[in-house]
Amino acid sequence: MAPRTRSKAVEVELPPNVREGIEEALRGEFADMTVEETERYLETGELPERVEHWLDSYDSRRDT
Repeated sequence: MAPRTRSKAVEVELPPNVREGIEEALRGEFADMTVEETERYLETGELPERVEHWLDSYDSRRDT
């Protein structure tokens, strides 16, 4: 039996919008979508109306 090896951590440079999204998610600032909503979004590129409302509300809070 071969010895177990641990994978090494890799550091990568992420674009600012990806880092910002990760930071927001860690703070709990995100809107979950159902599997069906996600599939529809991937097919059409349109977010569900409730998520659009959440984004509008979120954006207005960030601007203040």
